[in-house]
Amino acid sequence: MTSPQHTYRRLLREINRQFTSVNGNRAWATQMRQQWVAASQDSASSNMHAATNILAFLTSNRKHGELISEFYPRMPEGDRIEKTARRVGLEAPKTYNPDGSKVPITRVREEVCAILAASTGETKRKFVETVELQIGLKNYDPQRDKRFSGTIKLPYIPRPRLSVCILGDAHDCDRAKEQEMPFRSAEDLKKLNKNKKLIKKLAASFDAFLASETMIKQIPRLLGPGLHKAGKFPTPISRNDDLNVRADEIRATIKFQLKKVLCLAVAIGNVSMTEDELVSNIMLAINFLVSLLKKNWQNVKSLFIKSTMGKPHRLL
Repeated sequence: MTSPQHTYRRLLREINRQFTSVNGNRAWATQMRQQWVAASQDSASSNMHAATNILAFLTSNRKHGELISEFYPRMPEGDRIEKTARRVGLEAPKTYNPDGSKVPITRVREEVCAILAASTGETKRKFVETVELQIGLKNYDPQRDKRFSGTIKLPYIPRPRLSVCILGDAHDCDRAKEQEMPFRSAEDLKKLNKNKKLIKKLAASFDAFLASETMIKQIPRLLGPGLHKAGKFPTPISRNDDLNVRADEIRATIKFQLKKVLCLAVAIGNVSMTEDELVSNIMLAINFLVSLLKKNWQNVKSLFIKSTMGKPHRLL
């Protein structure tokens, strides 16, 4: 059995390690001596038991701190929050810094200039070529890892000729007619009679759909899952929305979605745009994509930009 004197000396050593030597405060040691002198006058075993418990607590607290400093060193607040979130199965929100891009803006500008020069030279086409961003990923398993999906609105419209149809009530159909936009009323949709071929033909006729708030609730009943399967379920609009503005928002929005393969491609502009407009769209699209990835730049294998009929230009 440990003697009282041995326990007392160990208590003083622990107090010196954790308090006196750290901040020079001897109050803890003085108080412990006073309590020990008072307890020595009482031969009750409860005092010895309490002293043993205090010693065990102080020793465990010191060892815990040593293990934390060795295996879980001090880190920035953001990293600590992210690790804590992952421990309980969550992903902490990320704020991506565009200045940390691995693709220099000068390199992007050079390749954009090359694409624009080729599109206006001897190989100029009779149509407006689309400029596409092509991404190759690595260290990603689509079968096991969580598939990401995200949309972002670019500052400049990459697809100005994207066709948008209005599925509206009488009020919105009149507005669409005034602005010379294609539209379909509830009566037009009823005429399709849930015919899968006709619904598929309707979905193929337009690139996107806008629907009135009153109409969007009727879409599943009138058309079934056809538009949803085609990835063109309508975006709701209110009576106060400007139809052309909402249509331009859809034309300016791109979507990154990982499927079964480790390559993606999105339209980020066209050759009729200026150099600065293309560079702005490309940098924003790249930075947004990287923010969606599990390991950010460590998941990016290659980056290319390419016009419809031109050669690919490597960025990374």
